[in-house]
Amino acid sequence: MIAIGRSSCDEANAIAFTETGFELTCRSNSHGFMNDQACRATVLIVNDEPETLEVLTVLLQNEGYRTIGAISGEEALQRAREVNPDLVISDVVMPGMDGIELCRRLKEDVHTSSIPVLLASARHSASEAGVKGLEAGADDFLEMPFRLQELLIKTARLVERSRVERHYRDLVEQAADIIFTEDRHGRLTSINRAGTLLFGRSTAELIGTPTERLFGTPQEAPQAEQRERSERGVHRIIDANQSIRYLEVITTPIHDSRGEVIGKRGIARDITERKLLEKHLARQLEREAVIGRITRAVHQSLDPAEVFRAAVMELGQILEADRCVLFIPDEESGIVRAVAEYSVDCVAPPIREYKLEDLEELRRQIKAAGFLASDDAANDPRLSSIYERFLLKSGIRSVLYAAIKVGEDMHGAFAISTVRCVRRWSEMDIALACAVAEQTGLAIRQAQLYQQANAASMREALINRLGQTIRASLDLPEILHTATHELGRALGVSRVHLSLYETNSEKLLHEYTYATDGTSARPESEGHLVESIRRRLKVELQPLIFDELRTDGERDEACQILTECGARAAIFYPLIIQENFRGILSIYQLDRARRWSKDELTLIEAVTAQLSTGIAHAETFGMVAHAKREWEVTFDAMSDGIFIFDAQKRLARVNRAGAALEDSWPHLLIGRRCCDVLRSADQTCLVERTFHEKRRIVQEYILESSVRPLLVIAEPLLDEHGQVNGVICTARDLTELREAQATARQQQALLLSVLQTSREAIYATDAEGRVQWGNRAVFELIGRTGDELIGRHIGDFIHEDDRELVRRCIQKTLDGQSQSYEARYCSADGSVRSALVTCTPLRVDEQITGILCFAHDITEQKQQRERLAQAEKLRALGQLAFGVAHDFNNALAAILGRTQLMRRYIDDPKLLQSLDVIQTAAEDAAAITRRIQTFARQSPLERFERLDVALLVLDAIEITRTQWEDEAHARGVNYDVKMQMPNDLFVAGNASELREVFVNLIINAIHAMPNGGRLAISGERRDNQIVLQFSDEGIGIPADSLERIFEPFYTTKGVHGTGLGLFVSYGIIERHRGLIEVESEVGRGTTFTIKLPATCATAPKRRKRRREMTESLCILVADDDPAVRETLADMLTAMNHRVVEVDGGHAAFAALATQPFDLVFTDLSMPEIDGWQLARTIRRHQPEIGIILVTGYGYDALAQTEERNLVDGVIAKPFNFDELAEIIAQTIERRNAILASFDDRLTGEVETALDHTSN
Repeated sequence: MIAIGRSSCDEANAIAFTETGFELTCRSNSHGFMNDQACRATVLIVNDEPETLEVLTVLLQNEGYRTIGAISGEEALQRAREVNPDLVISDVVMPGMDGIELCRRLKEDVHTSSIPVLLASARHSASEAGVKGLEAGADDFLEMPFRLQELLIKTARLVERSRVERHYRDLVEQAADIIFTEDRHGRLTSINRAGTLLFGRSTAELIGTPTERLFGTPQEAPQAEQRERSERGVHRIIDANQSIRYLEVITTPIHDSRGEVIGKRGIARDITERKLLEKHLARQLEREAVIGRITRAVHQSLDPAEVFRAAVMELGQILEADRCVLFIPDEESGIVRAVAEYSVDCVAPPIREYKLEDLEELRRQIKAAGFLASDDAANDPRLSSIYERFLLKSGIRSVLYAAIKVGEDMHGAFAISTVRCVRRWSEMDIALACAVAEQTGLAIRQAQLYQQANAASMREALINRLGQTIRASLDLPEILHTATHELGRALGVSRVHLSLYETNSEKLLHEYTYATDGTSARPESEGHLVESIRRRLKVELQPLIFDELRTDGERDEACQILTECGARAAIFYPLIIQENFRGILSIYQLDRARRWSKDELTLIEAVTAQLSTGIAHAETFGMVAHAKREWEVTFDAMSDGIFIFDAQKRLARVNRAGAALEDSWPHLLIGRRCCDVLRSADQTCLVERTFHEKRRIVQEYILESSVRPLLVIAEPLLDEHGQVNGVICTARDLTELREAQATARQQQALLLSVLQTSREAIYATDAEGRVQWGNRAVFELIGRTGDELIGRHIGDFIHEDDRELVRRCIQKTLDGQSQSYEARYCSADGSVRSALVTCTPLRVDEQITGILCFAHDITEQKQQRERLAQAEKLRALGQLAFGVAHDFNNALAAILGRTQLMRRYIDDPKLLQSLDVIQTAAEDAAAITRRIQTFARQSPLERFERLDVALLVLDAIEITRTQWEDEAHARGVNYDVKMQMPNDLFVAGNASELREVFVNLIINAIHAMPNGGRLAISGERRDNQIVLQFSDEGIGIPADSLERIFEPFYTTKGVHGTGLGLFVSYGIIERHRGLIEVESEVGRGTTFTIKLPATCATAPKRRKRRREMTESLCILVADDDPAVRETLADMLTAMNHRVVEVDGGHAAFAALATQPFDLVFTDLSMPEIDGWQLARTIRRHQPEIGIILVTGYGYDALAQTEERNLVDGVIAKPFNFDELAEIIAQTIERRNAILASFDDRLTGEVETALDHTSN
């Protein structure tokens, strides 16, 4: 036994826990059952003592239960809602919410009310706690201490019950029928999901609602059943969608243990569809009965009126309508008439006729849907157009229209209406009306077919009689007489008149009239009428129909004349023969008004067609007779000889030309055998061969009786069995043809010679574009022989970029439009030639069979244009470079000057080394700008000096090191740049230019190896040349790009390249009288080879530069660029000169007016007053001052003007200290020499003047 509980002395103390042992033998009997229940079952254990909670948890987990613990009632209530366990085991006595309250809360919650609760309490308080627990809804009670077997059995039993109840609840919830329970007061206590869906409310909202309020009272009296006294009834309810539903409800009483009724359980089944089906079947039977009666009326009578009367009567009565009317429209008169009607005694008759145009919109609506139902006609927008005008006058309040259709056409409609009350038309009402309308349509169709059969029978009889007349006689007057009389009698008209004219003429050929007895003679005014009608019919080619002329509102000319002639109705039908207007068939009704029916019009149309055929046959017969006579004349007039032989091979007919070939007359040759006619010199008989071979034979030979060449064509005449029953021979004298052919051959040879010797390329193609002929110029243009060109498509030799253009032009030419275009032809050797091509269509018998093309080679002209364009591009680039070089020199002047100034004041070797690099780079940049000026033809070439190539290459490697080492390592790429060359390689050249070439080649090699690689630079002396090679392992250069690699602006780097690097390098090497070559293989790498003239190793003597002067000068510096001005001033100050700075020409004039200066440094380009203007003014007022022009345009600034003597020297930006010292020394010497010469000249003039004075 396990003792778990609170001590009797103090319940607040800790649990006294003792375990005396387990009775294992008691467990063996129920172990299997309990394990089955424990499998996958969840138990919520609630106890505020952790030791007790742990013991229960262990015991139940050993039995296979899944346990969840809670130490308070509040926590247990929350966990039960979250987990929904199979069982709750709770201690009764707990602080806060005790076990009794927890049980009550669980049972009150709809989500947890079905969970069984097992309460546990100490033995001494079990009785009281048990009663309270049962009242709270507990399912069982466990006294403590407890036996393990008791705990397990109760747990298994409650878990099993929970599962069974849960399974039952699932079945109830998933049931399609509504399952519910109610208490003894008739209030709902439970309901499944089907009920909540039907009523549209949740279970919580429905619980407690009186079932009578939900289901209502049964429509049918409930039936009591003996077994268990259950009740069954049918209830009519409104569901959540506000729809009517019918439920069959069966309830059974629920008894308690004493047999008293404590409530009911019930099942409600939705039988809505069944109830609706029952109603539908009843209406369907009624509908079928009505339709059956109408159908019998249709089958028993061919009179539509009888069917119409039966239909409106049946339909009005069964629908209990006040009025039912059948309306049928008359399209010809434009009237809608009531053909049958039904109405109750107290209702006035309807309006019987309407104009068709007034009901057009209503007809459209009825036809579209097959019906139109309006419960309230006064407020129906669909009837707004007719309500005030018609329906209101008839007192209609509700109306139902049902269309009567025959096929897709609407032939009428039923109008079923109420006038005493508003009626709501049901779907059954509409279906019944549509069904009756359908049967009525069958009756109409049946009557139409009967009428059509009668009309067709009469029409066929008349057509047969007319056809017999036409077949029996081809006499045109007889055909016209028969047609007019037969048609007049068949139609019963007063007069039929037929007028027949010549084709495309107003001349009357024949005129026939049929008239009934007593009909007055044709009035003279009728002739004017026929002429007016003839003009209209000739244009319109459509019949003119006049119905009921005396009531017709139209009063045109034809109607007036017809009325004057006494006609009441008339038809004028055109006679169309072989699509030509040939006459008029006029039909008059004089004695009465008449409306022509469709069958009558059909009859007239058929007679007119038959009459047109008969007239055509009669005229054709006359034409054949006339043609026979013409053929005989033509046969004898033919220039070719025609010989016709019969089956016996004897000549049956011959024309005069044929007889002339035999030097005879036709009548003398008739009857002669074939071998005696057209005999050739070799005695063969062509006719015999044709009879034998049964095929056409064409042969050219010379007659035995003459020397004239003949072309003879023998054509066999075959019967239906393929046997030859005659031969026709056509013989043509070829003497003149042969002479003409000889002349044509001479002209053709001359034309061919002219075409072959033409300098223009001429060729012809067929309609598919294949070359058929070409002259020698074409073969030279395309670089192929005639065998290679003839038969191939011209597009095969066109550059691929021009093929689409050529294809479009060829197509337009084939459409008849001559075309001119420019295209490139690809030669066999790979060269491309450009040509201006003109294409014209070749026509044979007005059909375009090919194209003749003239191609003028414009390759040289195009290259010349390209060279001019390139020159213009370079000129524009030179102008741009000229301005850029000037601005760049200004910037370099400040950089280089400041660098040299810093070198004078810094002793740190590292800083000096950095300044050396800056100075070298600036000097190289200056050299680059000089080359740009040279490129722009703005600066002359510099003198070359002796250079060590190895040092230049090392400089280039160092300059580019940041790219192939620092930046490459940052990207994770490695380059191996190796140089191998001796130190005794000397050339004469410009160091900066050659260094730029080497830098370009190294950078290009790096770019060609994006993933890293090796660049090998080598050099050697070969004879009198220095040979340098730059070899990389890059991607290589394609062959098509290799040819253009040194062209300006050509680049393979896309937007990242300028296309000037190799072009400028090429120009530098050329200026150094060298050669640059390239070899490359795609995927293997590229090698650039440079060959330069070698020079001696001994350096030439150079003129020693002048060092800085110790004499201090007063110098004025004028420049608008502050950076350049200040740098120059600082350099001059560093050279121990006194310097005054001004920023322009006006400031310079002001400074010159205030103090004397030895030298003036002036910038060439300054705003307002430039360097030349400033120099010109100084020379006029202070000629002793030395002037040095400072310019970014290069040393040729003096050569650009005729006033170069205004200045003493020019110094180009950027400059260094040596250049400044040199130019200052040269200027001072030049000024001193000029002043000395001036003094000498002045002294001489003075002495001369004194001599004259003394004399």
